[in-house]
Amino acid sequence: MKVHYPIMSGKTALLVIDMQNAFCEPTGAFYNEQTKPVKEKIKQLVSTAREKGLLIIYLRHVVRQMGNLSNRLKEMLPGVDQVLIDGSRPAAIVDDLAPREGELIVNKPHFGGFTGTDLDEILRANGIDTLIICGTVTNVCCDTTARQAVERQYKVIF
Repeated sequence: MKVHYPIMSGKTALLVIDMQNAFCEPTGAFYNEQTKPVKEKIKQLVSTAREKGLLIIYLRHVVRQMGNLSNRLKEMLPGVDQVLIDGSRPAAIVDDLAPREGELIVNKPHFGGFTGTDLDEILRANGIDTLIICGTVTNVCCDTTARQAVERQYKVIF
């Protein structure tokens, strides 16, 4: 059974997950060439969301200088603790998706966008009940965030 949720300004937010230089640029440490066609589709989605006045939130996977990574992430991406450092070029959102004024960036220390962040508070404070989720590494961070959102009673379009 398919469920269709209305997309309404003031009620819907677009979450753009992990569209960072390290993952999305050919020179990035964790680049996957399958990111290129995804990036173009996400650019179109962001453009439409802007036109419709949706809240846009970018989630970035970053590490703190003192470290906060589980060993699981280090096993999957050796050297990640030296690459995704907050404030570094590799951790930044790709230039052609750069957030505009009024668009938010939430740094996440784990796969899911709700774990260890204030994402839920931001969404609720803005009256958001529906989320459109897109990004790279959809089988990990996007999927985890989508599941966490449903657990928190958000309507999810993924």
